[in-house]
Amino acid sequence: MHKTLNLNIDFRPISTNTNSNSNSKSRIGIGASLIVWAVITRTPIQFRRGLAAQGVSGDELPFRAIWYPYGAYFGLGANIFLIFFQGYTSFFRPFDIVSFAVSYILIPVFLLLFFGYKFLRKTQWIEASQMDIWSNRRVFVKEDIQANNQTIWSHIKNLII
Repeated sequence: MHKTLNLNIDFRPISTNTNSNSNSKSRIGIGASLIVWAVITRTPIQFRRGLAAQGVSGDELPFRAIWYPYGAYFGLGANIFLIFFQGYTSFFRPFDIVSFAVSYILIPVFLLLFFGYKFLRKTQWIEASQMDIWSNRRVFVKEDIQANNQTIWSHIKNLII
């Protein structure tokens, strides 16, 4: 018989109201997903900076985002805004320390994990001109890309956009 170690993080309710426990878990999950999406939307911005720094035009990419760069900047800005303003109700009178902690605990946790990793692994910041954008890159033939674009969804997209 195998024994497994089950590590669950359980946020016990501070009050007898079990709804507040569910609300706390929900707010922490929302905060985590907002941080993840902020990092995801920052990735194409950095990738394009690397392309520009190395003299590669974005038009050479086989696939491009529809609303780049505005969509990426809007997504990053919206996520950062929501990260910092998701717990604004904790600032109402009286100040709610539990709500504040639940809403904003992931910001220092994320920063601690990010910079802790960089410190412990001794990783370096990479300049945009030094980014490795060529390793493991797939090469697409123009005819293959055009053949793949001939779907009903591409026709609908071309009609709408």
